[in-house]
Amino acid sequence: GGKLTVAFVGAMELWKGPHIAFDIFKQIEKERRDVEFIMVGNGPYKHQVSLYQKLKKAGGKRFTFMRELSAQELSNVYKKADILVAPTLYESFGCILAESMMCGTPVISTRVGAVPETVGSGGMLVNYGEWARMKELITKLLDDDRLRRRLSKNAVMYSKQYSDDIVVKKVHNIYKKLC
Repeated sequence: GGKLTVAFVGAMELWKGPHIAFDIFKQIEKERRDVEFIMVGNGPYKHQVSLYQKLKKAGGKRFTFMRELSAQELSNVYKKADILVAPTLYESFGCILAESMMCGTPVISTRVGAVPETVGSGGMLVNYGEWARMKELITKLLDDDRLRRRLSKNAVMYSKQYSDDIVVKKVHNIYKKLC
């Protein structure tokens, strides 16, 4: 097969874990030649730009760094990625996780906040801080095409609940109950 792609997408905030994803990606890069990495960082603030620049400088030939993408460009990243990695400390919903799954990209994230409900059967979770376990799951998913395809299908199916019309209906029903 060709190269596989592992991505991080999110604000360049420490609690989102871009530096954690990057460290795991660097370890995987040393061990195998068949993987490329994408780091998409957002955030206008000076410290977010500087964290992005710091990681970019430490990246290598197989790392692609991008910032401030349009919705279309972001969707292209999700479609190119075989796995989305999100070592987040907290998440109230996780738009990036849902968007990734809608594009058929399985997620490996942390068991925090609403992540378990957001990801459902469309990915795999670790407890926050279990970075060696996260790396293991990424490697397992890179090695197992069938599992990756199954999680990809699950991701698309599970994320259907996030489509606009369904969300609007749910919100409308809540309002009807309240009024």
